[in-house]
Amino acid sequence: MSTGNLITIGPENDLGLAMQAMLWSGVRYLPVVADDQVVGVLSERDILARRAAVGRREADQLPVRAAMATPPLVTSPRATLAEAAATMLASGIDSLPVVEDPGHLVGIIGTTDVLRHEASRAAPAPRPEGLTAADVMSAPPMAVRPHENLLDAVSFMVSRNLRHLPVTDAFGRLVGMLSDRDLRSVIGDPATAMQRPDEQERIENLDVAAAMSLDPIVAHETEPLADLVQKFLDERVGAIAAVDDDHRCVGVVSYLDVLRILRRH
Repeated sequence: MSTGNLITIGPENDLGLAMQAMLWSGVRYLPVVADDQVVGVLSERDILARRAAVGRREADQLPVRAAMATPPLVTSPRATLAEAAATMLASGIDSLPVVEDPGHLVGIIGTTDVLRHEASRAAPAPRPEGLTAADVMSAPPMAVRPHENLLDAVSFMVSRNLRHLPVTDAFGRLVGMLSDRDLRSVIGDPATAMQRPDEQERIENLDVAAAMSLDPIVAHETEPLADLVQKFLDERVGAIAAVDDDHRCVGVVSYLDVLRILRRH
């Protein structure tokens, strides 16, 4: 659980500022705090969904309360790790505010914390034995081509609730990976982008190739689950592309997929 330097946002702050705070701090979720109480949770996908619905400029001027999830999903300092993991898995989120009655934020717990615990609990004999990437991946994967419009790809990801999108060539071979982190790095400071027409035009004309990671973390479809867990912990990525012998993308393994399997055994 993380307790130091917690980044929060207020319900009356605008979504442009919230996205800027996420960009600066490298997080995807912000607890929304008012009068020392957690009143909501705002995710990067909440902001992207608003932008897809009403346009970037209009969305970034909306207050956080217009997009935040409320009542917020939270956990207690006295909850077990299994209970926190179950809440994250059921909701498809990667972090939970830890709240002490009557609503005071004391920390954040994320899926990386749970994965690290499960990996240590499984040592020295990784569990469950015999499972590979092919057993836990989502297949067939949705993918885009490098020449497609970046904002179209963003809309595609938002509409299907995807955080990672493989980028493939005409033969289905993996050439890159597009993630929400890649989008942040290319779009840059959202407050600046919102205020400058030339920056807006630049973003609208970008293609997927301009934002995708050229050297994504991959795993062969036969790679053992224990090795996948270690890759997630070492590389701190949200998803790993699974490939076959010809480097064709045959699936995507997310940290939630791995966590779900580990919690069953």
